[in-house]
Amino acid sequence: MEEPNLMRNIFPIRKWPDRLRLQIRRARPPEEMLLTDTTFRDGQQARPPYSVRQMVDIFDLLHRLSGPKGIVRQTEFFLYSAKDKEAVAQCRERGYTFPEITGWIRAVASDLALVKEMGLSETGILTSVSDYHIFLKLNWNRQKAMDEYLGIVKAALDMGIKPRCHMEDVTRADIYGFCCPSPSS
Repeated sequence: MEEPNLMRNIFPIRKWPDRLRLQIRRARPPEEMLLTDTTFRDGQQARPPYSVRQMVDIFDLLHRLSGPKGIVRQTEFFLYSAKDKEAVAQCRERGYTFPEITGWIRAVASDLALVKEMGLSETGILTSVSDYHIFLKLNWNRQKAMDEYLGIVKAALDMGIKPRCHMEDVTRADIYGFCCPSPSS
């Protein structure tokens, strides 16, 4: 697809969406539910950034909330600044099994190198999936987006890092045309 599908019938420019006409499939939740935490990522975008001491204190609280079975399974950290790296180092020194410290990166090789440098075994990867983001923010087409995302996922796997793709702007994405693989692929 070379031109974006901006879903103007669902997301009109000059009025509120009448209603979302997405096909909803019944969920089959797993028997065991676990939590992943985004305090050190999303939480830092909603308020003044945490100090290293605050991050360690929050990490201690998450560990207590998690309990021995790891109800709070993982927590995601930015890895960009010296402060981010220091917080990860101090939290790792705690030696807790739960929550596991994971990274959160953009889908670029230089960010993946940070995950490797920090010795993390898993990371979330920002993958913008709506045509608004693919075409208008990244200046790509869907094929380029797919190639870039699959490339960074393959690179992570080759490094022994488990990737998790975070689908940004999924509510405006072509779910069955881009996000979910087709039966023929």
